[in-house]
Amino acid sequence: AIGWALYSIYLFYWKTNLKIFDRFTLIAFFGMVSLLPFYMIEETFFVRTVFNSDFFMWVLFAAISPGIIAFTLYTMAQKQLGASITGFTLYIFTVYSAIYGFLFFVILIMSSVIYLDIPVENLKKEYANEQSKFMDVNELQVHYREEGKGFPIVLIHGTASSLHTWNAWAKELKKTNRVIRLDLPAFGITGPNQDADYSIKGYTTFLHTFLEKLQLEKFHLAGSSLGGNIAWNYAAEYPTKVEKLILVAASGLPTYKPKPSIFKLAKIPVLSSLFLYVTPKILILKNLKEVYADDTKISDELVTRYHNMVLRVGNRQAFVDRAKADFKFDVKKNTNKLKRIQIPTLLIWGALDRWIPLDNGKRMDELIPNSKLVVIPNSGHVPMEEHPKESLKILKSFLGPELF
Repeated sequence: AIGWALYSIYLFYWKTNLKIFDRFTLIAFFGMVSLLPFYMIEETFFVRTVFNSDFFMWVLFAAISPGIIAFTLYTMAQKQLGASITGFTLYIFTVYSAIYGFLFFVILIMSSVIYLDIPVENLKKEYANEQSKFMDVNELQVHYREEGKGFPIVLIHGTASSLHTWNAWAKELKKTNRVIRLDLPAFGITGPNQDADYSIKGYTTFLHTFLEKLQLEKFHLAGSSLGGNIAWNYAAEYPTKVEKLILVAASGLPTYKPKPSIFKLAKIPVLSSLFLYVTPKILILKNLKEVYADDTKISDELVTRYHNMVLRVGNRQAFVDRAKADFKFDVKKNTNKLKRIQIPTLLIWGALDRWIPLDNGKRMDELIPNSKLVVIPNSGHVPMEEHPKESLKILKSFLGPELF
């Protein structure tokens, strides 16, 4: 800004041989170059919390801006103003343009990958509603929703998700049932717990405490992925509590394939530390493309919600802690536990699931005595999101008309 002012004085008081139009042109151009970095810094670090969808356009502009600015100056000097602009002035202007372009590029890159934590109150304003409630469980304020009346059905989400993954199911089920869904510790608005215990045993104990506080005697229990793992472990531990069990692409058996990239990243010391600050939105999009079979069903709103929940204060550290647990299964122990489940169990699996493949569903179906596996042909890892109508139809058929 100071340079702009000095250069303006220089043009008006010393470069008297320049036409008035040329003076204003140079002043306006230099002003734009001087002030844009301030605008970008303000937008990046003080105003925005979520980067918008035209990120790549801005990066492209920043990458080529030094050349554009230098070429423009050179053209103005040679063709419009002739010898009126000295070689030294052109040199200074070009260097400044190159520095500006580099800083502009760095700022844009940083704004796309570095995100500050989002306060819980901000997330409540955006993602809690009139059905949202909060329960104190082991000094943790658990976010949950309770909707509808009738026989209770409890819904448990998976890793890096939230109770919103069940939106479509809850909208329909609440017409006939009492629907209870919650944000698990480490995820959603609930956030991390104090002891950082994200083992399946820890989650199962937590769920039991939560449901006891709700004074539920009998209920249907549904879980997706990690939530499915928690659900079948709970059913094995407390068989008299669960009327019917619904497992959607449940984890708990080895997949015999590489873990998703985000889990690998979270287990590498240096990269896991970077993840606490460098959490680009494109990483969330990449993961959603892995769990959805049909990319066209991934909306900007969906990506933003998942991204914002990851940015909740403490959730990134909790994700790293969670990723380090429970990936080396005790196959024999889990196999025996699954065999103990005697209650009616529905397994819903996407045929195109890349995280927990269909083969896992088939093996789980063989182990649980009273189970039924239903496959949705064109679905990925989250059929309740990707194919809500089809998965709901399967669920209703399993639960039976007497409870609807």
